[in-house]
Amino acid sequence: QEDPLTGVDNRRGFFRRVQALLDRRDADAAPLHALLLFDFDYFKRINDQYGHPYGDVVLNVSLQCLRGVVGRRGRLARLGGEEFVVVCPRIGGANALQLAEDMRAAIGALVFPDAPDGLDVTISIGMALFDGTRCHDVGSWLRAADDAMYAAKARGRDQVVVAQEVSQLLTHAG
Repeated sequence: QEDPLTGVDNRRGFFRRVQALLDRRDADAAPLHALLLFDFDYFKRINDQYGHPYGDVVLNVSLQCLRGVVGRRGRLARLGGEEFVVVCPRIGGANALQLAEDMRAAIGALVFPDAPDGLDVTISIGMALFDGTRCHDVGSWLRAADDAMYAAKARGRDQVVVAQEVSQLLTHAG
């Protein structure tokens, strides 16, 4: 249930926790649950330039920082590689967006031990609310957050994109 490198929930722990949350009969009642899916921008470049052991340092220091930022508002999990998610029960949209921005800013401001010159660590975050319609199960909810995260990367990285914005843009584009 726990990722050995970072100490956060692993993929299996994430799915178990989220399914239990969504099995509650009022899962789509306000304030809505939020997923904040994020990954580290250009992480392959960090591993390639500074080595995988330093990449592990970046992940560990970052996740320690994010545990403090997220606090009791959500639960961190590692989906794989440098991709992580925060499950935020009953947080609502405005609070989830503020949390995502706080996370993004905290990572951007981190100073890493023995940091090589030129090390720049940022994250891109996709946010999705469990609304019971577009996001109606674990898969659709995760896909919405994933689409939003990739939109954040396409828009230049180091930012937060809300899944509902992506859905509206796709509807307008046909």
